[in-house]
Amino acid sequence: MAVVPVIGAPLVSAWLAGIVVNLLTNNPPEYYDIALRDFGLMLAALTLTRLAWAFARRPETERAPARESSRLGRFRARQA
Repeated sequence: MAVVPVIGAPLVSAWLAGIVVNLLTNNPPEYYDIALRDFGLMLAALTLTRLAWAFARRPETERAPARESSRLGRFRARQA
C-alpha cells in the first residue's frame, strides 16, 4: 500500500467498512467499541484516499519544486 496509495487506500477503507458492518451485526451490543475504533481508522483511510487522488491528478509541472536546505541556499546566494 505504501507504494501505490491510489489503489491501496480505497481498498483498506472498504475492508475496514466491511469489518465495521460485521462487528455491528455480529452480537450487536458486544463489539461497539471495536467497531468505533475501526470506523475511525476507516475515516483515516478515506482521508488518505482523497490525498492520494488529489496528488495523483496534479500534473508534474504544477508540483512544488524540492526545497533546498537553508545552509545550501545561503551558500548559493553568496556564490551568486
